[in-house]
Amino acid sequence: SVCAGYANLFKSLCEAAGLKAVYISGYSKGHQFNKNLPLDQQMRHAWNAFKANGHWYLLEITWAAGFMDMERQLFVRQHSDFYWLTPPGEYIDGHYPENKSWQLLAHPLTDDEFVNRAFPTTNLISPEIT
Repeated sequence: SVCAGYANLFKSLCEAAGLKAVYISGYSKGHQFNKNLPLDQQMRHAWNAFKANGHWYLLEITWAAGFMDMERQLFVRQHSDFYWLTPPGEYIDGHYPENKSWQLLAHPLTDDEFVNRAFPTTNLISPEIT
């Protein structure tokens, strides 16, 4: 998948630079997410975490690079800073790792809490909106 490619590449680049990084697999609230289906029937997704200065940080390389225009069936390159070093409390709105420890939250969410949690789009939180 595209997300696996981005996540594997980022992990490899971090390792080449001497940074500790992990490939995280789980679920996301992407364009095919269906709130009425259980997580085990949702499309799988991948992203990363890396460690710097003693802290782990989450990032979503795929979504930071752009988005899929479903109508035209093509990838639109559109950089988004939102998915770089996103605080865990915001990251969990759209990304749910199989290994709950990668939520990086003091109180990890359950499957149901993730599914029912509101997911703002980056357009709603974009600094360009006035």
